[in-house]
Amino acid sequence: MSLAEGKALFDLNVWANVALSQAALPLLLKSSKGMIVNHTSIAAHAAIPYHAAYAASKAAMSMFTTIMREELEGSFGLKVVELKTGGVNTEIVKNARAKEGGLPNSSIYAAAKEVIEPALRGEFLENRGITPEAWAKGVVGDLLSSSPPNVIWRGNGATQARIASWFPMSWLSGPLEKLTGLDKVEKIVKKP
Repeated sequence: MSLAEGKALFDLNVWANVALSQAALPLLLKSSKGMIVNHTSIAAHAAIPYHAAYAASKAAMSMFTTIMREELEGSFGLKVVELKTGGVNTEIVKNARAKEGGLPNSSIYAAAKEVIEPALRGEFLENRGITPEAWAKGVVGDLLSSSPPNVIWRGNGATQARIASWFPMSWLSGPLEKLTGLDKVEKIVKKP
């Protein structure tokens, strides 16, 4: 990923959310039931190889949400919820496949291109999610409850990620390396 692509990802996943919250804040403060819901990801709790910028952007938004909650709930009565989504069967992998580019020939991983490119596109996630309808029904139910939780964990792997978030990230390294093919890549590119 180029630096420009990484910055664009942060603009989308972090700064766009912050800008929207700032723009809506005056109206939300006038509401008796104002609520901000920030969409993050279980990727904020899993060091997924080849997806550092995505995971870091979601982790940054997670921290923004936690601090917004501290700043806005007690003083202004504004509910701030973090929606941590796991696997949902959407078009994300299909869209990634259609995207131009791939691993540059100059990459230090070029020798393992055939293993890495499917992982870059997130193909290891394909058909491992819940339906968008099931996800939406669960999220709406949580948000409309009489006491919405501060953090909503929904989607495939969300419960496991929630439990895993209590432990060091290194505990997930082995399974994530196998899931994304990093274990194979290491054997291909490792210098003798």
